[in-house]
Amino acid sequence: MVENTAFDADNMMPAFDRATRLAKSLFACHEAMVVLIKDGRIWRSRGDEGLPSHDPVSEYVIANRNAIWIADLRAYEEQAAALGLTPNFALKFYAGAPILSRQGEVLGVICVVDAAPRPRDRRLLARLQDLADGIADDYDRLRLIEEARHSAEAARDASDTLSSLVRHIPMGVVMTDRDRIILKASPLWSGFYGRSETEVVGMGLYDVAPDFRKYEALHGRVLAGKHEIHPRFALPGRNGAPMWLNIELIPWRGHDGEVGGMMITTTNVTDMVLAL
Repeated sequence: MVENTAFDADNMMPAFDRATRLAKSLFACHEAMVVLIKDGRIWRSRGDEGLPSHDPVSEYVIANRNAIWIADLRAYEEQAAALGLTPNFALKFYAGAPILSRQGEVLGVICVVDAAPRPRDRRLLARLQDLADGIADDYDRLRLIEEARHSAEAARDASDTLSSLVRHIPMGVVMTDRDRIILKASPLWSGFYGRSETEVVGMGLYDVAPDFRKYEALHGRVLAGKHEIHPRFALPGRNGAPMWLNIELIPWRGHDGEVGGMMITTTNVTDMVLAL
């Protein structure tokens, strides 16, 4: 395998084999293969025996990003020489189509070769390009799966980091989804309501903190995307006396940019307020 190409051969070989089998059947030719070229090094998915270690025709297809049909190399001595081929090259016929990703990257070439000349057939050349596009679709699908896997790993890492932060931060913190179901909570916040931080996860915000229900409209504004800060927010304390809190309500957003829920942070400033 050519190193540092866009393809992972192990993952892509089923797509290569499927496309080349179809191409060989369509063209009824000697061989069909996928060719990858990197830094002058060549890799072929099949039929490598007896073929030269260089492939200037496939290099030409990659460079020009267009399908090509060479009916008979012997009849195009000048063009063959320009491509680095000799008129007595064993394979007289060549057709190749570039494999282009959705990002416009040239991934390689799918080509068919034969020892006998072949008159140009636009329909067959179009079908060869269809097969190249199918390989590109498989590549794009696998790339998206791989990106999703990395994103999931990054999300898990971020979630672990956030959990650690929430667990150790010296303030009350609760994080909910759009339905106000608790996703994370700090020990200080959950402990105020007589529960552990793991116990409240999955519970409704108002089930754990019934006093929050009177602020549904405020929470609705936050879930609509508004960042709210209330430096002196009065809540009833355990002894019935007012407890003054510095409260910040922040909408958090997912990878798609949409609001996924809210985070509420609370800092007890009762002593400071009473001292004023």
